Amino acid sequence: MVNQYKKNQDVVEAIQYTGLNARDIEDFLNELIYERVYAMYRPNGSLPSDRSFVYKGQNVMYGYYLVKEKGSILVLNESQFKEIYQPV
Repeated sequence: MVNQYKKNQDVVEAIQYTGLNARDIEDFLNELIYERVYAMYRPNGSLPSDRSFVYKGQNVMYGYYLVKEKGSILVLNESQFKEIYQPV
């Protein structure tokens, strides 16, 4: 789900990659994403921990945020994101 966050007085849209929300990410980016190891279930039914995808040369790992800001997409890990943005 896409949520709104603010940086100072600017409000941006962002989405956190959960490893299971590829369609939401694709809707957010308005394009298909290249996925590695997506939904490749282990024999015990669990998902591998290294679910990630590449977006414009940047590796987007589980827990990373994609942020729409001033016409571009930023890729931030969770701690970077929480240092900069606050929920609206």
